[in-house]
Amino acid sequence: MFGNEEQKRQYLPKLASGQWIGAWGLTEPNTGSDAGNMRTVAVLDGDYWIINGAKNFITHGISGNVAVVIARTGAPNQGQNSSAFVIEEGRLAF
Repeated sequence: MFGNEEQKRQYLPKLASGQWIGAWGLTEPNTGSDAGNMRTVAVLDGDYWIINGAKNFITHGISGNVAVVIARTGAPNQGQNSSAFVIEEGRLAF
C-alpha cells in the first residue's frame, strides 16, 4: 500500500508466489512492540540510511529473503516518528 511502484514490482510477485519469504522487524529487547518509543534509529547520511539498534523476535528473521525493519526517524513518543525500511538478505553492513 505504501511502497512505490518500483518496490511493488520488485518484491510483491516474489512474496505473493512464495518464491521469497518476508521478515518483519519491529520488536526490541527493552521496548517490545512500542513503536513510538523504540530505540533503533535511522539517520540519513548522504544517499544512505544508517540504521543502529537491536531487534528481537523477528518473524522469519533467519529464513526471510527480505525484511521490513521499523526504525525511529523522529523524536521519541512523537506522532509519525518511524519509518519502514525494506532490506534484502545480504544487503546489511555491520
